[in-house]
Amino acid sequence: MAKTQFGIFSLSQVPDLSRVVESFDEDLDFFELAEELGYDKVWIAEHLFSTYGLVTSTQVYAAAIAQRTKRIRIGMAVCAVPFNHPLRTASDFALVDVLSHGRLDFGVGRAYQPHEFIGLGVPMDRSREMLAESEPYTRIFLPFQSATVRMGAVEKICCDGHVLMATSRSPFFASISV
Repeated sequence: MAKTQFGIFSLSQVPDLSRVVESFDEDLDFFELAEELGYDKVWIAEHLFSTYGLVTSTQVYAAAIAQRTKRIRIGMAVCAVPFNHPLRTASDFALVDVLSHGRLDFGVGRAYQPHEFIGLGVPMDRSREMLAESEPYTRIFLPFQSATVRMGAVEKICCDGHVLMATSRSPFFASISV
């Protein structure tokens, strides 16, 4: 029988912008405490342009969490692919997986808040298409392998094994909405 697992989720909400540094310190302390208490996983989210969530780069935040913890897994809920180049995202998360000694649970999604798309000049009506286009890139994350893929106007990008490899077959998650 599989062991029941417990995790925590943080949006890193900071309603009082005069407390950004303290709030992130408290969040990181919270993750350390969760590990001490035996929790299995930390989930973090990516949001832009509001106090709803201040983590603008789950890659950077996951690396910080990896350095503050030793056992707890680090999950993305989710990395918003339309706001990030998929190959760069996969490479960044491979590095996070290495830095965390294989504790990364990589999750991608298409995002859903209109103000984020407007702020970045990304057409929201293309988010499903962009997520689908990113699939070959994000799938090579686990583990990186030779692949030739196509994205938008870029005819071919070849990954011939000269990219950072993830440490293991970490779980891959995709957020689906209709």
